[in-house]
Formats: sequence, C-alpha cells, structure tokens
Amino acid sequence: MSKKIKVTILHNIMAPYKFPLFKFLSKQKKIDLNVLFLSESAINRYWKYKGRKLGFKYKVLPKIALNFVGKDFLTYLINYTFPFEFFRNKFDVLIVHGWLDFAPQIGFLLCKLTGRKYIVWSESSPNEKSWRRTITLPMVKTIVRGANACIAIGTQSKKYFEILGVPPKKIFIAYYTMDLKHFLTKSRLTQEKKLDYMLELGIPKGKIILYVGQFIERKGINYLLSAFKLVQKKYPKTSLLLVGYGPQKNFLMSRVNKEKINNVFFHGHVDVNEMPRMYGMADIFVLPSYEEAWGLVINEAMAAGLPIVTTDKVGAAADLVFNGLNGYVVPAKNSKAIATALKKILSSPALLNRMSKESKKIIRNFSPENTGKGFLKAIDYSLKN
Repeated sequence: MSKKIKVTILHNIMAPYKFPLFKFLSKQKKIDLNVLFLSESAINRYWKYKGRKLGFKYKVLPKIALNFVGKDFLTYLINYTFPFEFFRNKFDVLIVHGWLDFAPQIGFLLCKLTGRKYIVWSESSPNEKSWRRTITLPMVKTIVRGANACIAIGTQSKKYFEILGVPPKKIFIAYYTMDLKHFLTKSRLTQEKKLDYMLELGIPKGKIILYVGQFIERKGINYLLSAFKLVQKKYPKTSLLLVGYGPQKNFLMSRVNKEKINNVFFHGHVDVNEMPRMYGMADIFVLPSYEEAWGLVINEAMAAGLPIVTTDKVGAAADLVFNGLNGYVVPAKNSKAIATALKKILSSPALLNRMSKESKKIIRNFSPENTGKGFLKAIDYSLKN
C-alpha cells in the first residue's frame, strides 16, 4: 500500500456547510486529512461545534481576534501556536482558506522555507472592491503566484486568480457546496405541513418570497424591500420572509413599519437542521447582494427547488442561475429589475413550476463529492510541480 498524502487544511471558522467536503476528503484512501480551524465561530455567526464529533480530524487553534465592525464585519485572527503546529505536523500539503489571517500568511513563508506544498483556496471575486483589497494587493499577489496550486470556488473566483497573475493551469475549480442531500430531502413539505408552518409564523395564504442571510448593507435587503413594494401592487397576497440576523435588522424593521409595507416577516437565526423547512415554505428565493463572493444560500434554495432571483454581483450567479431557465440575474442595486423578475415568475404558475424543476436539476452536479474531486486534482498537481 502506497504512503498516504498528509494534507492539512487551514480554515477560518467551523462553518457547518464545509463539513461534508471535509468528510469526503477524509474518506479518501490516499489522503490523511487534518483540519485546523482558526476560530470556532465569529462575531457575526452563531455556530458552535467545538468538541463535537464531525467525521474528520480537526483542532481549533487558540487565537487573538482583532475585530473591526463597519458596514461589514472584518476579523484578523492571530493563531500564535500555528508555527508550532506547522513543525509538529509532518504534512505534505498545506491548503489555506483565504489569505488575510496570520496563519495563512506565515504558512506561506514556512512552506517556502521547508519545501512543503502550499495551495490557496479562495472565494474572492473581482466584484469585492475595498480599501482592504487595495492595501493587501502586493502581499496577495505574492502568495497566489508563489502557491503550488490555487482552488477557486467558481467562475468568478477563477477569474480573480487570473487577474492576480496566476497561470490558468495552476487553477482548479471546486464549486462551493453544502450538504445537498439534507436540503433536497428535508425541504419536501406536504401542502398541509407548509400551511402549518406558515400559520405558526403568522404568514397568510399566498406565495412567499424568501431571503436568507445576514442583515448587513452589502446584502441589498433595502433594495429588496423597495422591489417588494412594487410587487405588492400587483400581487397583494404575496409575502416576504426575511430570515437572518445582523446590525441592519432594526433599520429594516423600522422602514417596514414606517412605510407600512404589508406582509413582511422577520425571522431570526435558524439552525442548519431546521433551515430546509424555510425553503420548503417558500416559492421564490431572492439574494439581492451588491457584493457577494458566492452566496451558498442559492445552492440551498435550488436544492429545495426554488426559482432564483439574484444580481450580477453575486458569485454563484455565473455558475448556477440562468436567465429564463431557473431564474433571473438582474443588475445590482436595481429595485425595479428585481421587481420585474419577481412579477414574471409570479405571473405564470407554469414558469414557476418549470424553474423549480430546473433548479433541482442544475444543483445536483454541485455536490460535496464533485467539489472534493477538484481538491484532489489540485493536490495531485501541487505534488508534481
């Protein structure tokens, strides 16, 4: 039996949607996987998984977290024990998720000094312009160009790697994914069950437009509210369900009350095990972000068979949403365009039904197994070059 390839993955937080991918990789006969999490959770997340059995080897490193709160959240993690972990673990390949924390940065230098293979796994796209990106650009270019391979989560992140100067042969796509089976099966609700859940939340009978995500500015929820006002003029029995949490919630609730926007319902954090029923209740899913690396909620919504309305600034749009087939991609920050797309779908039950089927058909290829194959190709390439 050939020697196993020892792979260490550095990941910023214990995000549950990444666990199926890590499980898949840990089951590969040629891979000995160890995941080092830089933090259990984050100030804008409710995830708590430290100490649980997750189906793969992992460790949460001690840290110092420097938090910056503005229009969005930014945390710089300093995992001061990582250099010790680097030399203690005799891994062959280090895969780092992102590049803006201490461990991925020092990991790059240590890999160069020791000759170990270094792979960058990034979600970044050309759409995320910021002062942080500008000042870190020289460092980021050095890291990605010096990496043995790069893993992109989709078409947009591959494009950004190329903009940074990475040769296409070094870039491998491993599409963003989640527990597809969980959302495919658990979102199937009988009409009776759907009505029970709607009654529980106080939602009247009628179509439901759903948003899931953080209540932060770049998500564009304000534009969605404006769009929903236009939709309601033609479809007054339609409801808008906003699921999530964040600093904009009070502002958004205040706007709904002040402008008397009917049938808007706010729901707080929902555990991943309960999330499928939210999609199962809905008829259309909207992600109106004007800056979004991917938007995994689109995967979840498609697994539940929902038509999608999203913007051209959402990374997943390029790979998952096809105009007129399973939804519409509209210009960002354009409430009228969002409303037009929603009204098109609401106007035709046949179109809604067809788009629902297409969403399910498209998303079946975006499984943790297929994503894992992208990682395996990147690992093989890094070891040969």
